[in-house]
Amino acid sequence: MSIDAAHTTSQTVSSYLDLLDHTAALAREAELNIRPDNRRPITRLEHLDSSEFRPRPSKDELRAQIKAAGGTKQPFVRFSRTTGSEFSPALHLRPKILDTWTANRVTQPDRSIRAPKDAAPPRFNHQPELFPTPKDELCHEMHAEWLKRHGKARERALNPVFHGLKDIDKARQALEHHAQVRQRTRDVMTRRNAAPPHLSDNTKKALAEVKKTVAITRVFQDLVGLESRAQQEETRDKERLAKAMSSPELYIRPVTPEGRARHLRDWTGPERSLRMLRESTPWREADDKRELAMRARARRRSTG
Repeated sequence: MSIDAAHTTSQTVSSYLDLLDHTAALAREAELNIRPDNRRPITRLEHLDSSEFRPRPSKDELRAQIKAAGGTKQPFVRFSRTTGSEFSPALHLRPKILDTWTANRVTQPDRSIRAPKDAAPPRFNHQPELFPTPKDELCHEMHAEWLKRHGKARERALNPVFHGLKDIDKARQALEHHAQVRQRTRDVMTRRNAAPPHLSDNTKKALAEVKKTVAITRVFQDLVGLESRAQQEETRDKERLAKAMSSPELYIRPVTPEGRARHLRDWTGPERSLRMLRESTPWREADDKRELAMRARARRRSTG
């Protein structure tokens, strides 16, 4: 190998080594820089000319620098973009909190918010007013009939004593009226008329036949045990009066149920003498019977 070839080979190897050193230095610098390449890298001490403090430039200094550079702060826009917004990225609107009224009107049409142009807005009182009382005529016919019955039942349930006494008065008046009618009829039939009507012989015979028929009918009814219409009315009126007088609303105390047990000795209050333990023993019924028998024997002795 000649001297020139050896020198050329040494230069090639040295250039390769320099390239490798430069690539390693760039890799180390890229590892130290944690920010991406499109941002400003982190400032290091070796990048500063001096470590002295430099304050932030004022506005006047910035204006002087811009004027010295021959430029303006914001360049004049000669052209405006009128198309292509459909293909541009979506812009985020600034958030805003809407009140309840505005939020409700977002989805409402204008006809429900604003009055038409040719029509005046409706006039109304700003103060609230009471709604009119609904009447029974607004209900269906079947419901109106039910309301009438319900009103009577409600009135009777609210004033039971008043209606109970009123029923007694009605039953007594009906009984007295029917008794008065029967008494008047009996008086007319038994009393001899002072001025009898002038009737013909045939008419008198017909009336006699009717009287005989009525008398025979009453005799047969009495034999069979059937009541006449007057007796049926009298019985019905008495039952109606008894039912009205036995109304539970007229009792001072509630009626005792039929299934309630009847004790040999009624409750007489806290003044009666108690016998402590024997009052709660199962032989209490036998004690009551024995005491009643002793009272009966004493009564017989006193009377005998």
